[in-house]
Amino acid sequence: MGNSERAGTHARRMPFHVLLLPCVLTLAAWRMGAPMNANAESRTRGGAAGATFVVAASDSRQKGRADYVCDGTGDQEQIQAAIDALPPAGGSVLLLEGTYDIRRVAGTLGGITIWKSNVCLKGCGPATRLVLARDQLVNVIRVLGDGVGNIVIRDLHIDANRDQNPQDKSIKLLGGPFESCGIRVGRALIKGFSGELAENVTIDSCTVARAAFLGIMAYGRNMVVVNNHVEDAGSDGIEVLGGPARIANNYVRVTATRSSGGAIGTDAANDVIISGNQVICDGGRFAIGIYTWSHTFRTMVIGNEVFCRSGTIVKGLDIRGQQTTVVGNTVSGARELVVGFTGTGNYAGTGQGCIVSGNTFVDIGAIKVNSTQAERWPIVFQGNHLYNAPVGPVSDNTVLYQSHVDHFVGCRPASGEHLGSWRGTGAEQSIVAGILQPDVPRSLSVTCTNNAAPAGTVTVEGTDARGRAASEAFALSPGRTVTGVKAFARVSRVTIPAAVGAADTVSVGIADRLGLSSTFYEAEDVYKVKRNNADARVGAVDLANGTLDCSVIAAGDTFAIHYRSNLNTLIQKPRAAAAP
Repeated sequence: MGNSERAGTHARRMPFHVLLLPCVLTLAAWRMGAPMNANAESRTRGGAAGATFVVAASDSRQKGRADYVCDGTGDQEQIQAAIDALPPAGGSVLLLEGTYDIRRVAGTLGGITIWKSNVCLKGCGPATRLVLARDQLVNVIRVLGDGVGNIVIRDLHIDANRDQNPQDKSIKLLGGPFESCGIRVGRALIKGFSGELAENVTIDSCTVARAAFLGIMAYGRNMVVVNNHVEDAGSDGIEVLGGPARIANNYVRVTATRSSGGAIGTDAANDVIISGNQVICDGGRFAIGIYTWSHTFRTMVIGNEVFCRSGTIVKGLDIRGQQTTVVGNTVSGARELVVGFTGTGNYAGTGQGCIVSGNTFVDIGAIKVNSTQAERWPIVFQGNHLYNAPVGPVSDNTVLYQSHVDHFVGCRPASGEHLGSWRGTGAEQSIVAGILQPDVPRSLSVTCTNNAAPAGTVTVEGTDARGRAASEAFALSPGRTVTGVKAFARVSRVTIPAAVGAADTVSVGIADRLGLSSTFYEAEDVYKVKRNNADARVGAVDLANGTLDCSVIAAGDTFAIHYRSNLNTLIQKPRAAAAP
């Protein structure tokens, strides 16, 4: 049968709405590419139980076990015949190993169309290859029917042949540009193909490569897209609409010279779980790694990786949905990360109620957090590890900082001998007893006499204002006082060098820098100082050591230091080469 005959036959077979079963069976038998054998006939008798039909490619090795045998041109005809022949109870269509030539069928949105419920279309993994022919601009597999459900598509390798089916949003083919996907499920976006949403559709362990538009697009209830490999899609890799849905354990990649839209995400879908996926940029360009679109609710983005090995990821995450939970993800090498849309118009102020916590963001150009509508829930952005990932701009309605006030009550004035004085012995001394502790967490000083040219380094050990182990070395300056930069809350050991003899004394005292109890990352984070309940100038801030210079502390001075602490861990270092 010629290819034009196949297309015309398919058009007569598949109207816009679901046909009655007797019509389907009769018409399917009339238009199949190879006659059904007796074994296939026996399995459909009665129509009460499900059936399994086997389809062989023209280059399959086991054609003898097949119910339908393709000839290598327009092989969607034989595959469609097997689907159409399934009884009302449904069943499976198994595609043997080999290469299947897939073409557009007039009057439909496929390729291959699954238009009935309770169907499993499965292959033999990478050995079963569905290749879209040149200039077809159609979905390789399309699930479409009024309320169809309980469908599984699995273990297929789909090559949508993007190079010979180039993306063109101006095309006037039936269905428009977004009907040029690898696998497309559910309600169409054009007149005449709406109907009820699809339900309970699973796409599992398929490879979908080089789609002109989306690799996998699923619109319906209970969509499950798991364990797939999607590569070099012209638009998005995997997208779900409707919801609830689950997108899990997929691998989405773009390679050199290729450009893709979003790797994984939702559009007009609520109650979606996006978990355990890998998004890898290998020399190409992703517009977005993982996204949740505006005016959607309750998406969970958990435990995914977005990594730019080379090339460009413009936005690692673009979280616009509301009440979205973003936890335990790793994003590396993107230009920016956006939570809440930062522009104007219909999308402005989205992202309310999002929680972004426990993630690792590495080498991100900028992190933008925007929750502009104060009457809505704020965005909580905390507990993340940010390595070369600066945060800003950030809207007021964002929980990013925690306010702190450290109180230092009844301070002692600076004193060169507060902790103690010790005479040298000509041997190293490790002093652990008889040390008077600092009155508040503050910097220390070391003073030595100059009777016999003392030399060496005095080491002070203890804990700082944050309870961490601290150690500071003071190089002796004979006859002078050396002031330290670290603040000690407690001193456990003072070590006097052997080069201090019995003629000289070493004293350890307290100085005028106060140590703050929580981490802060910018000098501007210390924004107010009250000294004896009056406003005072904010002195020099030492970010590395977490101290504030309070000038000269007088006896009895009381300080209240107000500062904000980022609820994330920020580490800024020179950018290293990309990880292997």
